[in-house]
Amino acid sequence: MKDERQEIRRGLLLLGSAGVFARLVDLGAIVVVLFFVSKEELGAASVAWALTTIAEAAVGIGLGTAIVQTPTLDDRLVRASSSFALLSGLGLAALLSALGPFVAAWTGDPHVTAYVAVSSGKLIFTGLSLVPLHLLTRELRFRAFGAVQVLATLLAALTRVGAAVGGLGAWAIVLGHALHPLFVLVALRLVGARVPRLTQDLRGLSPLLRFGLRSSSSEVLERVHRHADTLIVNHFLGPGAVGLYRVAMDVTGGVATAIGDVVNKATLPVLSRLAREPARFGEAFLWATKKVITVAGPVLLLVGVAGGPLVAVIQGGEFAHASALLPFLAAAAFLRLVFQLFPMAFYARGFPEESLRLGAISMVVLFVVLGGSLALLAPSIGLLAVGVGWLLHYPSMAPFAYRALRRTTGLRFRDHLRLRMRGSSLGADARA
Repeated sequence: MKDERQEIRRGLLLLGSAGVFARLVDLGAIVVVLFFVSKEELGAASVAWALTTIAEAAVGIGLGTAIVQTPTLDDRLVRASSSFALLSGLGLAALLSALGPFVAAWTGDPHVTAYVAVSSGKLIFTGLSLVPLHLLTRELRFRAFGAVQVLATLLAALTRVGAAVGGLGAWAIVLGHALHPLFVLVALRLVGARVPRLTQDLRGLSPLLRFGLRSSSSEVLERVHRHADTLIVNHFLGPGAVGLYRVAMDVTGGVATAIGDVVNKATLPVLSRLAREPARFGEAFLWATKKVITVAGPVLLLVGVAGGPLVAVIQGGEFAHASALLPFLAAAAFLRLVFQLFPMAFYARGFPEESLRLGAISMVVLFVVLGGSLALLAPSIGLLAVGVGWLLHYPSMAPFAYRALRRTTGLRFRDHLRLRMRGSSLGADARA
């Protein structure tokens, strides 16, 4: 168990340091941009960004996760995977661009057509960078991965700030997000990462794609779960409310995403190595959960309490109404981080379908509780109805999540609640 803890701790330290720095840079850029855009411009750009981010999860159809999880991987499969990821990115970019006019008609802002078209270009660069990034994770090259993350975020932040100061308005947000994976490619070259050559020979991908399709479907549902809120708020309250909501969510959800991505990338390869050792697997999973709680709890508490005054002074109070949402969203972000480790356990144990099933349930619950809260409470409490919906969501999901965790790992709710290492009794009844 000591080796596994050391691997997770090393990954958390290296990726965590890089993730915190990158997130601070990103948050700083967001604050600067908010001085140059209105809440309506931010809302319209956020709709385009949300759709692109959801589509991004389908690039490669889960080949990234499959590459990390598979026990054997040769050069031919690596090259075929990279080529397939690029082709999927091109196809998704074309599809999303074609949907742009319909999205613009739905939002009532004709500029959204162009926002969606440019944002979709991100999917092409994502396809090119997908396999090299996951090879770094597979090889536990956390230092190099962290360097890529920091450099790409820094370049994207500079792009965003430069475009905002130059008077481009909502385009500053669109360009910052669209160019980020291009900067990832640049950073991959600088750290000496392996960037496979492309090939027309795609034979042998079927086993990886079978696994990847299930994990990709789960990831798409997770992205829908993470970003459909923007679309739901736009439907009930319009782009101006979306702009306010995105400010609060970027502050709280952005911190949670930075922590969650670090934990996932550091934990999945370690758990995958222990997939056939239930006792050690259970211990490593609970230890990782404990680390998430001890790191994320204080950070999100600080964000929820201290973030409000900062948001209230931006652009003469343009986004002041977002301040009241921060405590609600910080609490919801903490719960999200705890449950976000569950899919990592499912993937590592070879049950991506459990993550897919749980993601589908989570999406349905989200639409019900968030849409219901807005429909019933928005007329009286306005945007705070979104915060109420998020707080209801994760407790509603808990019974389904823990049932799936026990089926796949043998871990029970009381194990997770106590966060105690219980030796070989953990996972004793896990599925083989």
